[in-house]
Amino acid sequence: MLTIIAIRDMEYELLGPHGLYVVKLRQYNCGCGRWQINGIPCCHAMAAISHSCVRDPIKDRVVAFAHQTLSKSVYIQTYIGMIHPILDQNMWPEIKG
Repeated sequence: MLTIIAIRDMEYELLGPHGLYVVKLRQYNCGCGRWQINGIPCCHAMAAISHSCVRDPIKDRVVAFAHQTLSKSVYIQTYIGMIHPILDQNMWPEIKG
């Protein structure tokens, strides 16, 4: 169970069984460090996001807090070009050393 305390606009303190974490939604930052490492909101950030979106469905808000490189459009852009297959090892030119 987490106790959520709103510090100021988009900043929260979350007190739980494993300690106190400060979540800054505008900076995409949590005291545990997980959000900064993988770009996906951690459980503390999710609790703060849930608290901040009183009327909006949380599923619509979470996407805005995930790193943009994890979006579907960036994924599609990454693989839009043709990826040519590599020749079978038997077809590699022999290199004499």
